[in-house]
Amino acid sequence: MAAEGFHDYENEFDFGDFRRSFQLGQDINTDSVEATYKNGILHIILPIKNAVQKKIPVSAG
Repeated sequence: MAAEGFHDYENEFDFGDFRRSFQLGQDINTDSVEATYKNGILHIILPIKNAVQKKIPVSAG
């Protein structure tokens, strides 16, 4: 239920099981997909097929 003055458009968080599915594009390497769930956050890594890796230097300061 939304607070006064606000609208609740979509709520995916509820009690019980939760399931979400979607289709991956042709350029995703499905054999290398990784997922982790920690502290209520789902992180999904979708590597692209034949992607060129590039190192980017990071400076602190």
